[in-house]
Amino acid sequence: MARGGSSRSRCKALPRGGSRSRRPVDRSVIHTGAILAGAMSLYEQAWAGGVRIAAFKLGHLFEYGVRSADAASSLLDADSPKAWSWYQKGADAGDPNALARFAERDERNAFAEPDPARSNAQLLQAFSHFAAAAERARGEGWPDGAWEYWRYAAQRSPDYWATRA
Repeated sequence: MARGGSSRSRCKALPRGGSRSRRPVDRSVIHTGAILAGAMSLYEQAWAGGVRIAAFKLGHLFEYGVRSADAASSLLDADSPKAWSWYQKGADAGDPNALARFAERDERNAFAEPDPARSNAQLLQAFSHFAAAAERARGEGWPDGAWEYWRYAAQRSPDYWATRA
C-alpha cells in the first residue's frame, strides 16, 4: 500500500480507563453520530420554523435513545425529562402525535395506578388527549388510517374505561 502503510496502522486507538485500547476506532459509529447530530439540528431548526411534528420527533429520539447499528454502543442515551419536554412543546402547539403520546402515557399510568380515583382521573386525561389528537388530525385532513386508533380510543364507552381501571 502506498503512502502511510496499511489502513490498520492509520487507525487510532480508543482511550479506555487511562490506557489505550488496541481496538481501532469504529468510523461508522463516528459517521452515524455525526448524521444523528445533523438530524437533531435539522429537527430543532424545523421546530423553530413552525414545523410542529419536529417536537414529536425530537421527543421520540430522547424517549428511546439511539443505539449504534450493532447495538454495542449508545449514540444518544434516553433522556425521559427531555423527551417529555419536547412532547409538551408539540402538544402545546397542537401536534396530534404529541397529544396522542400523552394519551398513551396517561392510559398506561392509569392501568398501573392502584387508587381508583387517581386511575379514573388519568383515564379521563387519556380520553381527553386521544380526543384532542383525533380531532386535530381530522381537522387537518389526515387520512383516517393515520388516526383511527385515537378516534376509537376517544369513543370508548365509560364501561370500557371502568373495566380497565
